[in-house]
Amino acid sequence: GAMKIIGASPGAVSQPAFNKIIYQFLTPTPLTNAVHTFSFWYWSTNSATNFFARLLNGNKLTSDPALGSGATNINIFITPSNYVPPGLVSPATISSTPGTTNRGIASLPAFPTLWINEVLADNLTGILDGAAERDPWIEIYNRSTNTVSLDGLYLSSTYTNLTNWAFPAGHSLTGGQFLVVFCDGQPGQTAGSELHTGFRLSSGSGSVALSRIYSNAPQVIDYVNYTALPGDRSFGSIPDGQSFDRQEFFYPTPRGTNDGRSGPLVVFINEWMAGNINYLADPADLNYEDWFELYNPATNTVDLAGYYLTDTLANKVKYLITTNGAHLIPPGGHLLVWADNETSQNTVGGVPRADLHVNFSLSLGGEAIGLFAADGTPIDAITFGAQTNDVSQGRFPDGGPNIYWFVTNRTPRAANFVPGLGNNPPVLGAIGGQSLFIGQTLTFTASATDPDGGQSLSYTLDGGAPAEASLGLFSGAFSYTPTATGTNTITVRVTDNGTPPLDDSETITVRVLSRPNFNAVTLNGHELNLGWFATAGRKYQVTYKDDLNAGPWLNYGGIFQLVSDGPISITDSTTNAPRRFFQLKIVP
Repeated sequence: GAMKIIGASPGAVSQPAFNKIIYQFLTPTPLTNAVHTFSFWYWSTNSATNFFARLLNGNKLTSDPALGSGATNINIFITPSNYVPPGLVSPATISSTPGTTNRGIASLPAFPTLWINEVLADNLTGILDGAAERDPWIEIYNRSTNTVSLDGLYLSSTYTNLTNWAFPAGHSLTGGQFLVVFCDGQPGQTAGSELHTGFRLSSGSGSVALSRIYSNAPQVIDYVNYTALPGDRSFGSIPDGQSFDRQEFFYPTPRGTNDGRSGPLVVFINEWMAGNINYLADPADLNYEDWFELYNPATNTVDLAGYYLTDTLANKVKYLITTNGAHLIPPGGHLLVWADNETSQNTVGGVPRADLHVNFSLSLGGEAIGLFAADGTPIDAITFGAQTNDVSQGRFPDGGPNIYWFVTNRTPRAANFVPGLGNNPPVLGAIGGQSLFIGQTLTFTASATDPDGGQSLSYTLDGGAPAEASLGLFSGAFSYTPTATGTNTITVRVTDNGTPPLDDSETITVRVLSRPNFNAVTLNGHELNLGWFATAGRKYQVTYKDDLNAGPWLNYGGIFQLVSDGPISITDSTTNAPRRFFQLKIVP
């Protein structure tokens, strides 16, 4: 990000106030006759066009915070003569000249109007390059209306070697053009307008810099640092072509305008207590403070980083959830949020706590709680009336539309329940018997519905299932690659998280068959009889050829299929072939 400093009132040049300056210590002692750079944006306005730069020798800043008069100070002043839009200002270089006349200002060549607009480090399901590979990429954007040459420019993933990879000669960007560069460490795949760098972007967290050479040294034009970037998520500028507002994108847009919309999310504000007098102590300080609970009904972990919590629905961005605190909710899980105005308690020793702390509290007289995406999309919001001390209120079942008082059955960090309102069992969808041949893998997805909407469902296999069989706990994805033929009995069970938990199940029969083969071969004169045992419902195809080393396999007759298990045979009466080869196949 960027640090923005606004001078609300002018400071004196001779004795500038300490809070009116930006300063940089050069340590160790600066080298003689070396170039030292202090780089930042300066945006002048109609009423403020003067900017002053001051060089101080020794330890003047630390010895005199008020920056009082000092005979050893070297003062240099810059007064811009006109206003230039941000992004087009050419910085000035200043060389100190102790003991002699101060030098004038030397203008650098204008920076090209190029920006690293978007970065995607882990490309799992996104665009393919010319080699049909999904590799990391960056997008460079030409903000201007003019064509900009890439000759003499460099990309790097490390600041210690800014000239790691040079753009091939002859490439340029027209006005408003987006260019994708694959940062995959495979420069040999560069072809035409598709560019591949000699370095690969680091997974998750890393950097990328765009540089040029000035005065025989590399000079950064633009750079991006990304941290903990999930797979298939990009990071970049919103709007395009600037470095002040950058964010993570759920929808990557290679070669196009960045899309700042938040991704789909289903999370419920599930339970709250605005008068926690003597019920639950905050583990961070053992005080009794307001709290509320978030619930994730999905079968995948939800990442709340980048979303906002508030107690004022008109102010959607009151508290930004970051990775510097609890921000993940597991499948079917709950996250407790302390509304205590103590956000410093989100970490202990630099490690995030299990609960989240926000910068607001709840009103016993009633108010609202809201969860919003970065683009303002409401995820969930509730408005509640007057509350009672040590009594919570919330949804039952979890995530459901009905709100109940919880007097003795408060359940922070767990599923809500209401005594007297029984739980209903889930209903497992029919699976039916299955069969496969040895060497194949059987897959299907078990699915179920629950009449108590909002509950979390988990899938398991009862004891006695083959060791090679697996079932996704929350996805219901079944997989079985047998190592032996035979018939197996497998029970698939689904269980809800109600109170008490209830379940439904189906026991299925899985037949593991031997590979199809001719088990009856007889020759009667010039007639060859081939027979095999067929499994009901399976489709068989016989193919043949007279020379194994030439020509394709030809179909012998049509598709064979039986409604019940039994034998099948064919007769080949061809007499003009010295030899013939047959194969038996299972077809879809």
